[in-house]
Amino acid sequence: MPDVSPAVQGTGSHEDDDLMRRIVAGDQVAAKQVVDDHLPLLISLARYMLGNEAEAEEIAQEAFLKLWKFAGNWQPGRALIATWLRRVASNLCIDRLRQRRTSSLEAQDDQPVAATQQLELEEKDLAQRVNAALMQLPERQKLALTLCHYQGMSQREASQVMEISEHALESLMARAKRGLKSSLEHEWKQLLPDQGGIGDYGTQTFHKE
Repeated sequence: MPDVSPAVQGTGSHEDDDLMRRIVAGDQVAAKQVVDDHLPLLISLARYMLGNEAEAEEIAQEAFLKLWKFAGNWQPGRALIATWLRRVASNLCIDRLRQRRTSSLEAQDDQPVAATQQLELEEKDLAQRVNAALMQLPERQKLALTLCHYQGMSQREASQVMEISEHALESLMARAKRGLKSSLEHEWKQLLPDQGGIGDYGTQTFHKE
């Protein structure tokens, strides 16, 4: 996981800087305000990335713990709390996805291929198939889609969270859409009507396990 520093490149705010100063001073009201303001978005981000409510809550808690740990090093004017937390939560999600894939590859050695094929045949519901395709995307491609389509972030904001250029973000999103189109050839018109969005099916799938 990349180094997690409070000095995330971006535009800070006086309100966020004041909250962090109060948190360092032990102000529980300020800490509660930060949690209340950002917990729903962090859980939403992690749920979209991991497809699991319990894991999403764990990721959010870890992100806040890291914020409290680094609060004393917060540099005024350098970052928004929302950007910092999303960056940390994104990295934690990517770590978990990579651990899953490692475990999955190890488990496949003990399972006949026919079992996997049979499972795929049984997944006739569109939402399940879309969910499976999304979960198979490379971590950073899925993160780019999650931030822009499901978190409603601008490309500039998402690129700051991921610490990449806007051009690199656009490239990740384009590759992600091509990957989904390849995996879901027959459903593609339903998933990307008109404007190239992912559509309601994609939103629904992350809330199902």
